Amino acid sequence: MDANAIADQMETAIHQLFAAYPSDKPRISEYSILYKATISSTWFIVLFYEDYASVRMALDTGLCYWAHEFLMDQLTSIDGLSSIQIRFAVGPRPATDSDGEQLLQQVTTTFDEQDNAQGQATVCRFCGHDFDAHRVMGWGDPHPVKGWMTCPEDGCTCMLTWDMAPGISSQQS
Repeated sequence: MDANAIADQMETAIHQLFAAYPSDKPRISEYSILYKATISSTWFIVLFYEDYASVRMALDTGLCYWAHEFLMDQLTSIDGLSSIQIRFAVGPRPATDSDGEQLLQQVTTTFDEQDNAQGQATVCRFCGHDFDAHRVMGWGDPHPVKGWMTCPEDGCTCMLTWDMAPGISSQQS
């Protein structure tokens, strides 16, 4: 499937997300689909909230995780879509092609993983902050088997997913 057809199917999934999104919660205001094969083979969906307080609330309460899982469930059936990441941001989507390229460069930048003596990551590869400070939250009661992690640094919108039962939920983003 060509890139335009993939993008069209992604647009459909995003529109379904907007329709299903709880109306009494902080709203996703805009989105961008980013892909450029010469930069990365990964497709990125960036979901924008109007302000940091809204995205922080959505990250902390699991709303971003719900949106992530909703989209991943919709997108896994798209032929030709091998790698996708869903990110969250504050403000309006890029207004120009140049702004879009700049955002793509930002989301494709990863930080060097630094490990401690036990081989555990000490730096988050997505945001560059202290990995140990990231908060782990679970989905489901009483014993979650999947969930998300967020960075507590002020202004950071980093979110990673985790899963103790691979194959049941979607890939990490």
